[in-house]
Amino acid sequence: MEPLVDRVIAAARGQRIEILFVDDSDDGTPGEVLAAARVGRPSVRLIHREPGERRGGLGGAVVEGLRQARSSWAV
Repeated sequence: MEPLVDRVIAAARGQRIEILFVDDSDDGTPGEVLAAARVGRPSVRLIHREPGERRGGLGGAVVEGLRQARSSWAV
């Protein structure tokens, strides 16, 4: 997870950014995201949707991420 976060930060070229992960998995992904967030990076947030909240598959996760984003722009 940390290499991905590093690449996103590098691509942002000093812009103020928020990295938002919406996770519907039952594996160790939440822990990986939280570890990446703890190492002094810009805003890295996790939305972990529990089994009863996982509606709409990948598209539903994208929509949830857009709803939760704090910026006027999302990529």
